[in-house]
Amino acid sequence: MGRKPYKLKAFRERLIKLYRKGTDDNTILSTLFKEHGLKVSRSTLRRRLRVWNVPKRNIRLNITNDLKNDLRALFFECFPSDNELWELLKDDGYEVSLNSIRELRRSMDLFRRYTPEQANRLRERLKEELHNDTLLPHVIQHQGQRLLRTYLRHQTELTIPNQLSFDLIRSIYPNSIQERYKLLKTHRGGFTTPGPDYI
Repeated sequence: MGRKPYKLKAFRERLIKLYRKGTDDNTILSTLFKEHGLKVSRSTLRRRLRVWNVPKRNIRLNITNDLKNDLRALFFECFPSDNELWELLKDDGYEVSLNSIRELRRSMDLFRRYTPEQANRLRERLKEELHNDTLLPHVIQHQGQRLLRTYLRHQTELTIPNQLSFDLIRSIYPNSIQERYKLLKTHRGGFTTPGPDYI
């Protein structure tokens, strides 16, 4: 027996009204499920709207410095997915669409993965940042890889693949790497006390 067809026609007027009011797709789908127990995919909703000749809406993104700063801060603070980033920005009061946030993130060079060409550009930018960071040798000697990567991310505001960053650090600061290695190999000697009654 085939799957029962969605009976969206009964909710046509309500769906169109919500859509034209600017309600995002996720909220529309959530409303359908909560009020009518109807679970519909986003693609099905969009397909029905096209069948009903509802014009596609365009949310024009007002790009401000505040939006860019908040997007960058959220990206480096918790490294969210685009959906999570979209929800967080909406909670902060921004009227944005998922696609516009994705495009803005890419235009700001905030990537989770890099093409070979992007990786080469990133390598050159990172190399310049590493040369100019006077605190980095000290950080290398006293921080592990995980904390070092966090430090680099916050200092450079770049999403850096581990291997790329560590290879550059080894080539630019070999002495600091050796000092870190020696520090890790150093063993503490034994420590004893004479006891609480020692005078």
